[in-house]
Amino acid sequence: MRRRTFVVAGIAALTGGCRGSKDDDAGPAVKATLLISYRARGRDAYAYVAQEKGYFRAAGFDVTIEAGGDLEGGIRRLVGAGGSPVFAALDLTACLLAAGPALSGGLEPGQPGGPGSDQGQTGAEQGPRGAGPGALPAGQGGLGTEQGAPPAGPGGPAAGRSGPGARLGGPGAGPGGPGAGPGGPGAGPGGPGAGPGGLTAGPGRPAAGFRFLAGIHQRTTAAIVAPGGGKIGGPRDLIGKTLADLPGSTVRDLFPAYARLAGIDPARTTWVAATPRSVAGELAGGKVAGVGDTIAGRRAVEAATHGRTAVVLAYSDQLQDLYGDALATSTAYAQAQPGSARKFAAALLQGLADAIDDPAAAGLIMHRYVPAVTAEAATAELALLAPYVRSSAEGLPVGALDANRVARGIALLQGAGQIGPGLTPDQVMSV
Repeated sequence: MRRRTFVVAGIAALTGGCRGSKDDDAGPAVKATLLISYRARGRDAYAYVAQEKGYFRAAGFDVTIEAGGDLEGGIRRLVGAGGSPVFAALDLTACLLAAGPALSGGLEPGQPGGPGSDQGQTGAEQGPRGAGPGALPAGQGGLGTEQGAPPAGPGGPAAGRSGPGARLGGPGAGPGGPGAGPGGPGAGPGGPGAGPGGLTAGPGRPAAGFRFLAGIHQRTTAAIVAPGGGKIGGPRDLIGKTLADLPGSTVRDLFPAYARLAGIDPARTTWVAATPRSVAGELAGGKVAGVGDTIAGRRAVEAATHGRTAVVLAYSDQLQDLYGDALATSTAYAQAQPGSARKFAAALLQGLADAIDDPAAAGLIMHRYVPAVTAEAATAELALLAPYVRSSAEGLPVGALDANRVARGIALLQGAGQIGPGLTPDQVMSV
């Protein structure tokens, strides 16, 4: 396998070597959509920097930046895009969790090592993916309070093994869930996700119909964030504690693997459902000891707890081979227009590099485009994420995406019982 790398120094050649203009002979700009977070937040400033400085236009694109919604919706927009290309910043690990079982069959709820069993995942009461009543669902949610999955259980959303959320005990996987038996939505050919335009794919088909073009975060940004001076100071303090997160988030999905590598039993930590509106009150009231989020979520926790310095337990301390967000587009577009896809990625990565190099200027740009996000908040979030964008220890350029690391990440998820065998980097990366 080879490393797929976009080098910022070469962006001028890819985008035409100018800012805010394009070759008049190159034809009209291609209309494209870029999906960012569930809602625009300070960490997304790099996209607006690329827009403001004309990098997209120089690469030949007329770009509209939109909030991406949940992971499943983002992937569906990528795969189902018609004439105009769609790109998205998606959590790569969450996408591996979504894609893997579609190719391999995965572990069924109740099987040894599967969700809801005595081995591997914890059960319905405390585990992230218990299949019985009362369990919180495990669809394709994103990190922390950004991307959640729909409620599950009997009568929940459709989820045959090819349908949305079907991976390892996802929504509808319990008895009676639509799509749980033959002929249910997504259970066979023609169901949601069964073919082109769906979230998942059958054996021999490209996983989920998307391809990653470049890495945005060189390490997973998933984290557990807790108020400082409280009940949590390190991983061992998670034992016996209650944590909150959106159902189906990547933080919850990865918790068993994180906990075991940190030397604790994941079954001894309780997770409860939360919403973006309820988290602050639950933290401030002491109902939960911490929340699942990204490392940039510390500011929200500190605000909710009246300025107490947050404790951040970064999953990357244990899960070192997992990427965070990465830029993706549809398999169809990546294969039909590889040069254009590379130019778009290069333009976005130039904005990312600029935002990390000068977060204060990027914060001002973000505030102009999204007034609800203050320049100060955007600046602070970009500063927190800078070490995740540039890996000084490895000397990697902005945007590096290594097939060998993706393979190791897949192996880690397989070893933790998160996905079954069969997924390979070439099924999710543009080569």
